[in-house]
Amino acid sequence: MLPHDTILQKFSARKDVPKIVDKCLKQLVKSLDLPASIEAGIDSTGFETTGASAHFVARTGRKRGRFVKASMIIVCGLLLPAALVLSWGPGPDIVQAEPLAQKAAGVIQPRTLWGGEILMRQGI
Repeated sequence: MLPHDTILQKFSARKDVPKIVDKCLKQLVKSLDLPASIEAGIDSTGFETTGASAHFVARTGRKRGRFVKASMIIVCGLLLPAALVLSWGPGPDIVQAEPLAQKAAGVIQPRTLWGGEILMRQGI
């Protein structure tokens, strides 16, 4: 049996989606029983909220609005997210760094956290 074609849209409309995603990531990472010597990386990326291409937006002279910003801590070597924070962009990554580190602390304690120069200076 195939799932309904709007299942992801209906799931995303739920208010408890971030808690569900956090719980799933935590269970998945803990089930792997990772060694204490793991390394992790921290970074963010943006996702457009419209189907219009960058070329179309530029050609019509419109300004690009805000976008969904996904900040993650990823277990190196596995490319597995250990923690995720969603926010609106644009904006500096340092804003999401502390809540992201707090979420990840309940899942992994990496030997090294690879990230931007600002994050390393902040000790996050």
